Amino acid sequence: MRAVRIDRRNEDQTRPPVLNALILVTLVTIVVACWYLGYYYLGSAGDRTRWLPPAPFCNVLKGSCHTRLAQHGALETHVALHDRRLDITVRTEDMAAQTVQGVLGGRNEYTRTWDIELHQVALHHYTGTIPVRFCQRSSQSWRLLIRVIDQEGHRLGSWYDFDQPCQ
Repeated sequence: MRAVRIDRRNEDQTRPPVLNALILVTLVTIVVACWYLGYYYLGSAGDRTRWLPPAPFCNVLKGSCHTRLAQHGALETHVALHDRRLDITVRTEDMAAQTVQGVLGGRNEYTRTWDIELHQVALHHYTGTIPVRFCQRSSQSWRLLIRVIDQEGHRLGSWYDFDQPCQ
């Protein structure tokens, strides 16, 4: 039997400095990414609104739109156009709302946005009115954002796109 000679000179050599720098940069990047994801998902959750989509094929001008707000309840939203003003009606289901807010803004071009404070008129029933006095085309495209802050501080909302025919 023949003895196999093992060359141990290469085992004691250290890594090249560039490789050490790349390992350090990778570890720092992983730590920063974990911190950011933790802050994003856990740390600032109370400051953000969770936006949930309305039911498919809903048109708030032709009827009520229903939006399920995850396990917190639901919204039923209706918009009526009367003499250049929008009447907004929101009903909450299975949730006690502390505040119901709305924001109306143009979809296709820059137009100013209007904040709408919806007032409670009955239990789970909120209404608000906003004037809409201008049209630049045959119709104006709008996006209505409705946000509900419940008694526990959860911020939940939905959006509704619609077109206002100009006269």
